[in-house]
Amino acid sequence: MTNSQIFTNILKNTKGKFFGVTFVKQNGETRNLNGNLKQDQDPDSPYLVVYDAQKKGFRSVNKSTILSVRFDGVELRVR
Repeated sequence: MTNSQIFTNILKNTKGKFFGVTFVKQNGETRNLNGNLKQDQDPDSPYLVVYDAQKKGFRSVNKSTILSVRFDGVELRVR
């Protein structure tokens, strides 16, 4: 299982609760986002659709560029 698949499975199990995710944007910048997943996700898409609580809108997160996930007091990072 790849890091992308592991993080995607963790985020899908948040069941609508808020979480934090750190990822690399398309322009190469690292971004922290706090939000929750959109309910209906395309499992074959390389992106997760996340509601950004700070910017009050949906954002796309490339699954393959996720560096860490924070949920329920635990942080998991890519080595």
